Amino acid sequence: MRAAATTVNLWLLAGVVVGLVDQASEQVMTSILDGGDAAAVISQPLLQAVAAATKATTREWLESARNVVTFANDSGTYDELAAYLQATSSKRRIGFLG
Repeated sequence: MRAAATTVNLWLLAGVVVGLVDQASEQVMTSILDGGDAAAVISQPLLQAVAAATKATTREWLESARNVVTFANDSGTYDELAAYLQATSSKRRIGFLG
């Protein structure tokens, strides 16, 4: 099960990287069409594409991770994440939810 999850994660990561490179390439082409000099897609345009496409999402990721641990951890794949989330939880649980 972990190998399949790793393969899916790698495909998703590859898709993200391809998207970022496409954004950086479009940024360079737009710059060229606007009268700028021809430039390769190097670190600066790529970093700008990453900055434009991402935001700080730690809280959102942790909320999603909590849902995965709660509803999709039958195989125990995310036990380490479950332990981390439980150890760092700042919310008090009430009644049967805890």
